[in-house]
Amino acid sequence: MGAATPISITGHGEGTATPSVTGRSRSTPAPSPTAGRSGSPAATPVPTLAPGGSGPYGAPPAETSQESQLRQQLLALINRDRASQGLPAYTLDGTLSAGARLHSWNMAHCGLSHACPGEAAPCDRVSAEGITWSVCGENVGYASASPDAWSGVQLIESSMLNEQPPNDGHRRNLLSSAFHRIGIGIYLDSRGYVWVTEDFTN
Repeated sequence: MGAATPISITGHGEGTATPSVTGRSRSTPAPSPTAGRSGSPAATPVPTLAPGGSGPYGAPPAETSQESQLRQQLLALINRDRASQGLPAYTLDGTLSAGARLHSWNMAHCGLSHACPGEAAPCDRVSAEGITWSVCGENVGYASASPDAWSGVQLIESSMLNEQPPNDGHRRNLLSSAFHRIGIGIYLDSRGYVWVTEDFTN
């Protein structure tokens, strides 16, 4: 077997008293999921991203068909994981996704962070997108797109889902009973890295 693919993830959240995860991952911890809640992934259409505006590094290029496909695959993976825990599917939000992709683009320039220089904090960005929320969170990560981009996305997601308490903020965001909507933004950079931002709101 080859060497492990480099990966780094991080998370941030508001609306809870749990501190952010630090180290190789960052996420916004959400309230713990309620056991026994039923639900299954819904086959809902994945919205096309509208232009996500611009940030400190300008406007990102339009989402590629590969990035769109990865977004759809990641949504399906997250909702399968939620269904296995008896949780309802997250609804993919096009506005949140456009903002998430803009942040992934920014991270490709500034490095792994919830707020690049000149960029607002995650939940402030969500508010600026016109979304009203009482709980909000974010998971971000990047990995080598090797042997392919989907492998990198899966590595990020499995690392988040396999976290153990008390350092399990990403996992709690993914399996939250408080969040209902998700924005997924994926950017593939020219150096061979895949950047992922997941924004969550109720």
